[in-house]
Amino acid sequence: MASCYGGVKGGAIKNDGRKDGHLLPYLPIQTSLKNGMKVEVDFYRENEYHVGWALLNKELEEGRSWPFWGTMSFEEFRAYFLSHNAFVVRAVKGGGEACVGAESNGKEGVEGDEGASVLGTYYIKPNFPDRCAHICNGGLITEERMRGHGVGTVMALSFLRIAKDLGYKASYFNLVFATNTVSIALWEKTGFRRLATIPAAARLKGEESLVDAYMYHYDLTTYTELGPLSLEDAAVESRRAIEFS
Repeated sequence: MASCYGGVKGGAIKNDGRKDGHLLPYLPIQTSLKNGMKVEVDFYRENEYHVGWALLNKELEEGRSWPFWGTMSFEEFRAYFLSHNAFVVRAVKGGGEACVGAESNGKEGVEGDEGASVLGTYYIKPNFPDRCAHICNGGLITEERMRGHGVGTVMALSFLRIAKDLGYKASYFNLVFATNTVSIALWEKTGFRRLATIPAAARLKGEESLVDAYMYHYDLTTYTELGPLSLEDAAVESRRAIEFS
């Protein structure tokens, strides 16, 4: 099993998603979605952990994008998703349109202390152990009501920059299912290369037959950030090649 599918529990491990956070002094990164909403990419705040947990478990229940059979307990979520580095895209209070999706986890709001709402989340951690730990993996989730507004693109662009700044030399995705056309389009337009196909890789909900999976790779040593400390320039430049998804 690839290291990215395991968790890190107990001991001195904090599981707060901030491993080597000193390498990212520029966070939060602020930018805008295509509808003008101001958002920021940042580390999790403590009161946002349960939001990420709810978002992941919703994906696992749908059974179409992750390889796990069932949902995770809160501690399992922290050990898996927050073991290294994890981030949220949150709407900035007073930053444009209303925070769509603020009730997606069954609560009145998924808002932070300052009124910011979590619109998406992702992690970055080693795909393999030890001698191959310089190759990272990521898992991205967009809050359902915010799909189609550009949250995925913000996460993808910031993923590349942050992964490189954390010292990773490459990124590798093991299982992008052939039915996940949104992720396929996003990663290919972001510059990932499809390396291989795994035939009949997954038993997904709603599919009568086994589904193929693709492997994607990005050489982070070739990555050059498009903007200084924000995604503003990157977003403008990327519109030539990346349609917000």
